[in-house]
Amino acid sequence: MTEPRFVPTDLQRMLEMSSSGVDIVTFITIAHPNMAQTAFLAVDDVDYLIDGQTYQRAKGVKLKPLTDTEQAPRTTFSFPNVDYSRLIGLAEIVDPAKVTFFYAPDTSFDRRTKPRVLKAGKVLEPFWRHIGLNLTDVSVSETVVSGTLRGPDYSQEQHPSLIVTQELFPGAYLQ
Repeated sequence: MTEPRFVPTDLQRMLEMSSSGVDIVTFITIAHPNMAQTAFLAVDDVDYLIDGQTYQRAKGVKLKPLTDTEQAPRTTFSFPNVDYSRLIGLAEIVDPAKVTFFYAPDTSFDRRTKPRVLKAGKVLEPFWRHIGLNLTDVSVSETVVSGTLRGPDYSQEQHPSLIVTQELFPGAYLQ
């Protein structure tokens, strides 16, 4: 059975408005030990500076919502093969890269600056965050780099992870 997701009421009202004037920006981090540097992407047409880290503009990124079913969460992820040269090597990596992404309203940022920075006195409060997804099935063509993001599959974990022995649980063996 799936559990319903909680979305704060004020955010839900804002998202359901026909014209709220608020854009939602997706911030993506892709990391792997074999990559020269971690990739920080902002799905927008400008760069963002958050906690001293520049999130590079990545307008053509397509990231569907994660599935919310009985199986492990998953989604597809693609971006144009234009100037993300540090990400092209993802197809050759054997073990999956780790991906984190979160959504935040652009109203938290000063729109007059480039790169965009948080407004004075404002604390970034992402309203949805996905941590530690695995980037798998990466393919690279002349125009697109794509892959699948997979969350942990808790149904595949060994259960119970402890075996009851007299040494570990002596009270269970009292007579």
